[in-house]
Amino acid sequence: MNTWDAVQLVFNGNKRKQLSEEQRLREAAARDPKKIAIKKIGQAIKDGGSEFEESNVDLEEIQRAYFSDSYIRKSVDKYSELMFKEGWEIPGRNDAATEYVWTRMKLMAEATGQPIQELMKEIAHDLVLFANAFVVKARQKNRRRCNRCHGGWVHR
Repeated sequence: MNTWDAVQLVFNGNKRKQLSEEQRLREAAARDPKKIAIKKIGQAIKDGGSEFEESNVDLEEIQRAYFSDSYIRKSVDKYSELMFKEGWEIPGRNDAATEYVWTRMKLMAEATGQPIQELMKEIAHDLVLFANAFVVKARQKNRRRCNRCHGGWVHR
């Protein structure tokens, strides 16, 4: 599956093509996890060297404009809210994998005290305002088992 097929799958979840179990297994076996894994996420580096590449857009200026100009603020807020007008879902061909993603997101919501819907709204807001969003996963050193989370972990 190429990138375009993945984008169509997300936005056309109810219209996606149905694959037989044999086709799904063949497609899954053909993927090499080492080739598709993200090697490193970090800041942009010029030509593989050690010099940090500055953004050509001043993100602080965008944020100042958002907080000072009511037209910009209203348009960004409205656009990001319209992204969730029809609701949202996490589609997938593998129901077990989709259920696993939902379970992990529920665990994150329990551990952070922030509902999944709010997290998605913050991500959408940053995507609209800055054309980018960072989601960083960090584990707590002091954590204990949470029985309410069906075997998940929460911090102390």
